Amino acid sequence: MKNTIYKKLSALSRLISIIVLLTLASGCIKNTLDGVEIVVNNIPAAAQINFMITDANPLSQQQTPSGLKVTISGKDAGSLYEASGLSASKVVPVNGSFSLMLISSRIPSPEKPVEFIVEASAQGFVPVRYPVTISDTGVFAYQIPIVNLTQTPEGVAAVQQGGVILNASGATVAETNINTPVKANKLENVRLQIPQGVVMRDASGNVLTGSASVTMVHHDNRAFASINSFPGGLFAPVAKINNQNIGPVTFETLGLVDLQITVGGKKVKTFSKPLLARVELNETSINPNTGKRLQVGDSLPIWSQDETTGEWTLEGMETVKTDAATGKLYTVMQITHLSPWNIDWFWFSWWWWRRNWNVCNSPSVVINSNQSGWVYYELRDLNGMWIDWGTMYLSAGQNRRWFNAQNGRNARMYIYNYSSWWYTGNQIGQSNSFSLCGGTGNMTVNFPVTTTVNVSIQGNCPNSRIVRPFLYVYYMRPGSFWWDYLGTMYDGQLSTRQLTLGQRYQFGAYYGNTWYTYTHTVSNTLYREAMALKSTNAPCR
Repeated sequence: MKNTIYKKLSALSRLISIIVLLTLASGCIKNTLDGVEIVVNNIPAAAQINFMITDANPLSQQQTPSGLKVTISGKDAGSLYEASGLSASKVVPVNGSFSLMLISSRIPSPEKPVEFIVEASAQGFVPVRYPVTISDTGVFAYQIPIVNLTQTPEGVAAVQQGGVILNASGATVAETNINTPVKANKLENVRLQIPQGVVMRDASGNVLTGSASVTMVHHDNRAFASINSFPGGLFAPVAKINNQNIGPVTFETLGLVDLQITVGGKKVKTFSKPLLARVELNETSINPNTGKRLQVGDSLPIWSQDETTGEWTLEGMETVKTDAATGKLYTVMQITHLSPWNIDWFWFSWWWWRRNWNVCNSPSVVINSNQSGWVYYELRDLNGMWIDWGTMYLSAGQNRRWFNAQNGRNARMYIYNYSSWWYTGNQIGQSNSFSLCGGTGNMTVNFPVTTTVNVSIQGNCPNSRIVRPFLYVYYMRPGSFWWDYLGTMYDGQLSTRQLTLGQRYQFGAYYGNTWYTYTHTVSNTLYREAMALKSTNAPCR
């Protein structure tokens, strides 16, 4: 009789129902480390976190690299699990997607945020270390781009060159100059000079001999795809000056150079004398210290990143120079070890639980919206440079706060009606200018008039227990090669405005290191399903 209160199983809910049945029947839904049974109906988690790792080039016909590997590290990695009960160390991304939950005993807060690092790598792609900081409970979605060396996105250029000969003493036998390739719509490039007589060593200090191969990637600061794919992003939880952590800081970049050199498969780490990277600069960039366009003689901080810890270190200062022949602005970085090197001004966050910097109140934007749903947002300064961006769930009357905002800046927030950086849809809201140092912005968001599709699923146990699942759901738009985030099924309910009646879509979901798909033409606005569960199903026991 319980099933009679719901309509017959629909095609759209069939995909989700199949996954739910698999999770309910699974014997892997018990947390083996602390004995907590993870009932899908009421996951004992302080936060649910979804990730999608994609090619940084939105024009690529393959959204996710083959052979993608992910490692979860950092101080709170041990508090993370996959929803099926797998530990974070055993998570395998499928179609670039994987989900984590934060165990209920670890409650994140602004005073004690949860911090961990997602490391992603694949053959032919630049490895990524992505720091994640969560300061509240709830549902979170992150999109991490990874750069393909042979198909770089706008604003990124890569070069791979071998034949740098090291003699028996490990020293280069001749000077070598390597240039990033000229690329359409990319106005800045890099020339790397490897002087004669440079001795190269690995991380253990061993001298390397033979033929060295160089991989160099340059990100400019003109294109969003370039900034979006910066290794680790522009927010640095740990930033050191003279061995003292001044972080967290937010970088405002003039460009990044990621340099890797190998000899016979072994990574080079240090040099006997610096390599010289001549980096061209975007002359339209605004120097935040002067409020004016970049000028000859301006001082530029040079940073390098520790690829093991993800920490940034200020290596020194360089000045802006000009090429007498072309008039192009540039600077020269002296590279003493291999890692990502960044030309960055930096901003102290107005507040952080490790620092007693009571310099501002919390900046925020009050958002008046005619609907709720997942959206894509951007926070940009008044010169148009990106400060923050990503996916968020927007509720009517929401107050959006920034705990790590830049001190001393004015900005505007922009909201788009889709939720992926590769497909933002149309701008549907823009705030007034407000100070990130305690200011308040206001904006009105008007979603286009669309059809809302609702899906409701529950499992009924013989002992009268009702089970409602939690699940992240993706879909593929007609004609697209990429998966987009459709929404989160929470407590058995999913509501979305991103589907069009009569349109055929492919749906997908990740669970337990497996990707499930189903193709269906959406014909109704309401899909309901109730499943009779057995007493042997884990949530019913």
